[in-house]
Amino acid sequence: MKTVKLILLSLILSTGVIAQSFTVPKNYKFKTEADYEKYEADAIACADWIMKTPLNEQKTKRAKAYKFLIEYVSGSPKISATLNSEASPYINNTDLLAVFLASWTKSCLTQNYVNNIEEFTLRATDDVLKFYKKNKKSVGKAKGIKKFLKMQKKGTLHAYVKSKL
Repeated sequence: MKTVKLILLSLILSTGVIAQSFTVPKNYKFKTEADYEKYEADAIACADWIMKTPLNEQKTKRAKAYKFLIEYVSGSPKISATLNSEASPYINNTDLLAVFLASWTKSCLTQNYVNNIEEFTLRATDDVLKFYKKNKKSVGKAKGIKKFLKMQKKGTLHAYVKSKL
């Protein structure tokens, strides 16, 4: 039993170290499909870093990570993130939008590029709310977030989001 606990503790701690050790790529260029494939692992690491790193830490690195992720997502031939203001009203908040896109990107890249709009939107919504709860003081105004938190608490959030897709 002690061995299992030790292994779990090691995995948890190593995940944090991996997330913190992400380096934003430099001099990247996205012109061909091969360029996007070359940076897939970086996009996943970037997504993890954005979702796990507190908002009030490493602001310069966060800005570079956002830029990399947005450029990656906006031109990727394999990722089609769907943004819907009713299903995700908080997307007017830059930080929450970045978490949404990070979650969507990670889902797409780790699931063989299947753009499952419903599944990815629900997962990204859950990730945004998780991030918001941990960074509430730093996030600022986020339209609809309190409504979504109430629905999540009641267990009605996923049905609501599905109805708006």
